[in-house]
Amino acid sequence: PDCTMQFLLAILVAAVAPSSALHSARTPSKLWLPSSSRSPNIVVVESWYDKKVAEERRKQAARELQGEKVRDSLAANTMGTEQLRLKESRKSLERTLLGRQEAARLAVLKANILKLAARLNRGANATEAEQEQMEAMALDLEKACPTSAPLGSAAINGRWQLAYTTSASILGVNKRFKPLGPIYQWIDIHSGIARNEEISAWGRLEFRRFVEAELIPDPCFRARVTVDFKRFGISWLRIPAPKRAVGQLDITYLDEQLRISRGDKGNLFVLFKDNPFAAP
Repeated sequence: PDCTMQFLLAILVAAVAPSSALHSARTPSKLWLPSSSRSPNIVVVESWYDKKVAEERRKQAARELQGEKVRDSLAANTMGTEQLRLKESRKSLERTLLGRQEAARLAVLKANILKLAARLNRGANATEAEQEQMEAMALDLEKACPTSAPLGSAAINGRWQLAYTTSASILGVNKRFKPLGPIYQWIDIHSGIARNEEISAWGRLEFRRFVEAELIPDPCFRARVTVDFKRFGISWLRIPAPKRAVGQLDITYLDEQLRISRGDKGNLFVLFKDNPFAAP
């Protein structure tokens, strides 16, 4: 058997390598056959075979190691992507919840403002402490104004009803003419017209009073408007307004339901939308 194997290996060596290369090959450190049975050709074949096997094993080990690195990298990327998506989803949910909480808080705040205004008879019966309370609530609501350019918003149009004011002249405090019932304000910002109207009483006599004005938006302040009064009316009587009858108004809060304004004399005005489609 050893002679047969030796013969077959000799044939294989002769087929794959020239004899000069075989004789010049380095003797391997570990031989496959016993030393007494090896020929130089067999030694060369064994050395070449061992080298090829070892090299292939190294390549296979390298490929497996690279594959593990790739799998680990993909797993890490997948985990990182999922964690990022989870983080973004959590942030989105938190923003949604905070937005709903803020909307609920503002709704309660607006309801409290109107409730206090009704109790104070539009401000006519307000004490100094109650005025400060209303001022604090108005400031809180103004910080959350959803309309950056109120004079360019369609929400300002329609008929508004006065809920609260610190203006003694509008409330008729210590005056002969006192308002009865609602005090209305019509605004049409497109035509630049505003109209205030109320029913007043003088003794037992009741009559309608109104004032008409032109609204001129301030080019430097998006929330400021100049109010140029044009005409006063008492029942059937019409009186042209004097030229000095001009004021300014800052709209500090506006949405579809509520409006807060501040006059150039420091007065606060709170109005709620009575009819969104009414015109002056």
